[in-house]
Formats: sequence, C-alpha cells, structure tokens
Amino acid sequence: MDDRLHVLGVRHHGPGSAALVRAALDRLDPAVVLIEGAPEGDALVPYAAHAGMKPPIAMLFYAAEDARAAIFAPFAEFSPEWQAMLWASSRQRSVRFIDWPAAVSLALTKLDAESESDHAEAARSDPLDSLAEAAGMSNGEAFWNGLVEEAGDAGDPIATFAAVGDALSEARARAEADGEAIPLREIRREAFMRLNIRQALKEHEGTVVAVVGAWHVARTAALMRSEGHAASTASAIEAARFALSLAALRDLAMPGLAEMREAAMAALCHGDDIALKMIERRLYVGETVGEIDERVPQMPLARDLGLWQKKARLKPEDLETEIRLDLRTEAGLSKSTLLHRLGLIKIPWGTLIEADGGRGTFREMWRLSWRPEFSIALAEALIFGVTIEEAAGNATLDRAARTSSISELADLVRAALVVDLAGAATAVIGRLQEAAVGAGDITDLMKAVSPLVGILRYGTARKMPEDALRALVTALAVEVNAGARHASHQLDDDAARARLAAMRAYDEALGLFGDDGLTEVWRRQLALMLDDDQVAPAVAGLCLRRLHDLRIWDEATVAAAFSRHTVGQPPLLAGGFLESFLSGGAEIILQDRPLLNLVDAWLCDLGEEDFTEALPLLRRSFTSFDGHARKRLLDEIGKGMRETAGAGAVERDADSAAFCDALPLLLRILGMEPRA
Repeated sequence: MDDRLHVLGVRHHGPGSAALVRAALDRLDPAVVLIEGAPEGDALVPYAAHAGMKPPIAMLFYAAEDARAAIFAPFAEFSPEWQAMLWASSRQRSVRFIDWPAAVSLALTKLDAESESDHAEAARSDPLDSLAEAAGMSNGEAFWNGLVEEAGDAGDPIATFAAVGDALSEARARAEADGEAIPLREIRREAFMRLNIRQALKEHEGTVVAVVGAWHVARTAALMRSEGHAASTASAIEAARFALSLAALRDLAMPGLAEMREAAMAALCHGDDIALKMIERRLYVGETVGEIDERVPQMPLARDLGLWQKKARLKPEDLETEIRLDLRTEAGLSKSTLLHRLGLIKIPWGTLIEADGGRGTFREMWRLSWRPEFSIALAEALIFGVTIEEAAGNATLDRAARTSSISELADLVRAALVVDLAGAATAVIGRLQEAAVGAGDITDLMKAVSPLVGILRYGTARKMPEDALRALVTALAVEVNAGARHASHQLDDDAARARLAAMRAYDEALGLFGDDGLTEVWRRQLALMLDDDQVAPAVAGLCLRRLHDLRIWDEATVAAAFSRHTVGQPPLLAGGFLESFLSGGAEIILQDRPLLNLVDAWLCDLGEEDFTEALPLLRRSFTSFDGHARKRLLDEIGKGMRETAGAGAVERDADSAAFCDALPLLLRILGMEPRA
C-alpha cells in the first residue's frame, strides 16, 4: 500500500472519533481528504464552512421521479466526517466523497421493494463484539468507547487509528474464516472506495487521508496492500463525582455514556426511569434543529419554506411545543396559513388541537414538532409546485379530482378557504356541485353540509365566495331533504350508526343556515320517516327525539309514537329505537313523567328471554347518561313506586320489599353496579 495513504476508521457521529480525526489531520496535513459518502454531495462540501451552517444538518438524496425514494446523510457537530470537511475547508484542501453513488443505492432499494426475491441481504455481525469478548467486555459498544470515544484526542492519534485498523482486520479475518459471508453490496461499495482512493493517489502528490467507517478499514486497507430533569447544583456535582468514580473503578480515562447514565439515574433521577428518559432525550439525543446557510442551493420548496419561517417567525425545532394564535393579527394569521398549507401537502409540522374560529373568537392552538422526514415530504410535494402556496393549491385540486365523496370535497372546500386559496376553493366548489348531482349516498351529503355552514355562519379570517357557498349548501340540503326517507330504509347497524351521526350534524347545521323553507321541509321529513315502518328503528328514534326537543309535537303525540315503536315490537328493534331516542340526554325522561312511565311499562312487560336479548342495548342507552343523571333516574323510579303505593295500589311494606328486590336489576340496567 502507498505510504502516503492513511485510512482512519471511525464511528459515525462519535465525539471521540471526531477529536481523533482532527488531531490526525493536524499531524498528517494531507493534500486531500476522502470521506465515506455519496459523490453527489461533492458540490455541497464548500458550503460546510459558511457561517450560516449550524449542525445537525443533512444532505438529502432522492430520486427525481419518486421523491419518496430518499436517503439522508446526517452530520452533527461531533461527526468525524463533518470535522474532516471543516478542517479541509479551513486549509483550502480538496475534499471528495468516495462511496458509490446515491443513485445506485436508491435503485437497489427500489429493486428490493419491487422484487419478491431475497435481494435484501442479512445484516452482518459486529466484529467489535468478538473483540469485546476477547477483552472481557460486555459488548462492542463498550469496547469501542474504551478504545476511542473515551480517549478523545489524548495520545497518538495515528497510533490509535493503526490499532483500530489492526484489531478490526483481525476480527474481520476471523469472521470470514468462520464462514460468515460478506454482503455483496458491501464488497461493491468497498470496491468503489478503493477505486476513488487510487484515483486520488494518482492525482495528488502529498498525503491522502480517507475517513471511513471502522468496519471498512480492514478490507479497504488489506486490499489496497494486496493491490498496493430539574436538579439541584449539589445533585449535579454528586452525579459528576459519581460518574468519575465509576470510570476510575472501571479503569477508564474518562466517563462514558454508561457511567453518565448510571450517575444520572442515582444522583439526579433518584431511580426514576421517566426522568432519565427526559435526560436522554434532551442531552444524549438532543432536540436541536440545524440551520442552512442562505448561499447553499436548496430545492425551491425548501427555500420558500425558509422564507415563510422567517416571515412567520416560526423556528423548526425537534421539540414539542404549543402556540396560541390570534387570527385577527397579521402574525397569527401568517403562522396559521403556513401550518394549514403545509398540512395540505402532507407536512404535519403543526397539529391543530384547538380551534375557536368556528365560534367567533378567531383563535387557534397548535402543537408543533419538526421531524427530519419532512424534508422528504417537501421533495415529494415538488410535483405540485415550487412554492408552498402553489403546492398547497395544486395538491388540493389533485385530491378533489381523485375523490367522488361529497363530504371529502366539502372538507377540501373548507380547507382551501381556511388557507386563503380562493382559486382552489372555487374549483373544488364546482367539482362538488358536479358530484352532488344525482349522488345516492345521503349520509355523505349530510356530512358535507356541516363544514360549509360552519364557514358561512362564523366566517374565517380570510375572504370567501359567500354566494357560491350558500348556493352549494342549498343544493345539498334540497338533495338530502328529498332522499332522506327512502335512503333510511333497511339500514344495517353500521350504516344506521353512520346515518345517526350525519343526521345530528345536518340537523344542527340546517338550523344555523337560517333558511326557513329548507328547515320546514326537513321537519316534515322527520315526521314522515317516523311514520314509515321501513325506516331503520334507530333513525326513527332520532326523528322522534328531534320532534320532541323542537316542541313540534306535544307530549301526547310523542307518547303515542313512542308506544307504537316499542310496545309489541321485537326487543332488538325496540331497543335500537330507545337507544337513539335517549341519546340526546336523560332530561327527556327525567322531566316527562308519562314518557318515563311508558319506558317503565315496556320494560316490565318484557319476558325473560326478550329482556335478556334487549339488555345490551338498554345498558348502552342508559350508560350514556352521566352518573348524576342515572342516580336521579333511579330516584324517580323509586319515587313513582312509592307514590303508587301511597294511593293504595299495594301496601307500603310490600312495595318497599318489591323495590329492594328489583334494585339490583335496575342498577344493572343503568350501569350502576350494586355495592358489595
């Protein structure tokens, strides 16, 4: 092997390795620095030394035709590769990445995903583990920490790297002698590295240094030869002393992560795993998001996002935080617009956890957390545009073109208006009007009305096409009113549950919309559905509840309709009717004694087999009431029996005994288990 070549085997993102690399480079003063990494990154190396570059950062390699196929090459301040780049840049030395191209890795990854054959190769064993075993240490991590990471830049860096190379060469030779196959991809990658090393030796007369993963040192060097939580200050001091003592007991030059972890657990966390996890998250892993210098070339969406972040004063952090926004202010509206638009291109930097804009206060609360994979999502969104606004608008139009669901289209209209994409909103409104013509899914139509009425009723902080929205809601409501009764025939349980939720939302939205004609037609439909024997019992129960709550029917008419749908009906049908009728709250039977008596009489008339069959529905009906309402209901039933006894129907003592006998069953129905 050429004496000018020095191969430095490192652990990626190892602080000790980084310190040793800097010391070795100072000693060797190479003419060129070669780094394990994809050669497509060569053009970005000169930017590493710019003042605006603040790790942790990463190079992103992705396939132009499919941005989901992507590879990150991350760098921390303590990454040996990053320090090597900084060293070379500060001395105007040449830097080159020598691994095989990222395009090859992406192509092979795609091949693995598409092929059902075993292209993916088994993971190799860690040669450090065998060295650790020979040295009497627990694992390869501990061995490497003792050899390199905890040594830092102490001693002779050249000798340390030589020792690393010799040890790993021996470990790798032993693994191959034991029959362990070296993955073909690693062999090919190392061949790429050797070719690039030889090329560098030809082009440069001085020393050549190659910084590669320690695993690759053995093969590369051998083949080159053959070819040529909050705590007190006292606790912190105690933890530091403890870590140093552990290191001394273990014959270590300085404490490693294991010693720091044990010391923190004992002195700072007092044995609490949760507190320790917080320390590991904040200190060992870190939450810092790096920054890219303005002069570094970026894809258009990433650059536009950076401009938006500066404008909105939103800094990306790998830390979960909450912010409150007032949409009446320019700053609050700008932040909200950015976060909503990013959501449309599937970059959930912010999660909306509270929105009072629908109630007239124009306030939002967001939970923010930036993740590295959002950079890939930005690349994927390039197919929709080169700015956040353009991409969000085109992504909305694309989703609208791909769906025929009325409710999804209505949600898209609302989403476009919220993020001030008037053009996209108008186009989706047109698409929704086309889809609504002759639409047969009444549940979907009902679900579409509520978000649109919410915008009209409470408005947004942005402009909106109010006339077009009102016309759209009117058209949807006409379709619902015309088809609701026939569409409610013979619904199965799942369809009935979906219909009930949609009906409640539609009924409330129609009241807010304020069109008396539409509201009157809808209320007539409620009565017609109640009188139609083919309508699902659950739907009929909700219809009667709305007619009662709106005071459209008097108590006698409600009681008669209730009797018709429960008395003499199969228990499951009557139970389904009762469940939806009571779902609006307990006050209806607490305040209406005749209705309570009807429910009581129906229950008393059930035979044992019918009662057992209806019991699950009954429990579900009554357990939807809160505990206080159930207690009041129990008191009302008991009071009614005592009043009947006082009128002479039964003796008081007999009545009390009967009530006591029935009490366990009543408690069971109400979901109030008897006390032991």
